[in-house]
Amino acid sequence: MTAVLVAAVLLVPSPGEPGPDLTRLVTYRSACVDHPVCQTPPPPTAPEPTPAPTPEPAPVAAATPPPSAPAPAALGSPAGVERWRELVAAYFPADQVDRALQVMACESGGDPSAVNPSSGASGLMQVMPFWADALALPHDALFDPATNLDVAAWIWGQGGWSHWSCA
Repeated sequence: MTAVLVAAVLLVPSPGEPGPDLTRLVTYRSACVDHPVCQTPPPPTAPEPTPAPTPEPAPVAAATPPPSAPAPAALGSPAGVERWRELVAAYFPADQVDRALQVMACESGGDPSAVNPSSGASGLMQVMPFWADALALPHDALFDPATNLDVAAWIWGQGGWSHWSCA
């Protein structure tokens, strides 16, 4: 018997914004059928927060790096993972956000491009490639912070923190 899971991520930019607004990330999933990895539904997600009015941005003198590319000095530091708190909170229950950030600090130091050379575990939460296969995602999708956290929250829903060696 074959399991089928279709996953897609839709990033919806805010009006007038050049890039995606991750607070409005919408993930669509179909049902997974007849496969042990898919039998437990993902944990419920928190309701989408109401966005605050956006103030007029001040002129920027120099270009700032995008959120997915932290400065190397910040990786592994508390700031290296704290910068991901809002995105983690979009996928994990409120009472698990601190634990998720601790696991992230140990696993990747907050580096979304981290790869374990021996296992292939990838991204912020060091998701194993077989999970991407089980969810019909390309392996390189695990380097997208939102996708990595979405998959990690789904994995957490399958058995808690037992799937991570740093937990």
